[in-house]
Amino acid sequence: MRHFTCYVQYSRAETFGLPVIEALSLGVPVIVASRDALIEIVRNGKNGLVIPFGKPEVLADAIARLLTDDELARRLGEAGREAATRRFIEKLVVDRIENIYTKAVVMRRFKRKIAQ
Repeated sequence: MRHFTCYVQYSRAETFGLPVIEALSLGVPVIVASRDALIEIVRNGKNGLVIPFGKPEVLADAIARLLTDDELARRLGEAGREAATRRFIEKLVVDRIENIYTKAVVMRRFKRKIAQ
């Protein structure tokens, strides 16, 4: 994947977008459909391109842009690597999940006290 010119995820539905995160972390510019988790990962024009699903002509134009505009592809790839590193480092994700569980436990204990 590291040698890809760009990575395209043009699916009808996507739950998490792990392949997109992998491409971003490798500095590969990405094109995604404006669906589900993908729009939470990719910021249009900042770290990738987000296009409407069901518009193949827009997809073709986006691919052509990345194939012909080396500066855009480089800028999106660098920003994508930075975003993926900042947002999806394993420890950071684990810490965030641990924080969510801790809050859930605290809330559950609080609700039990109120109910008593």
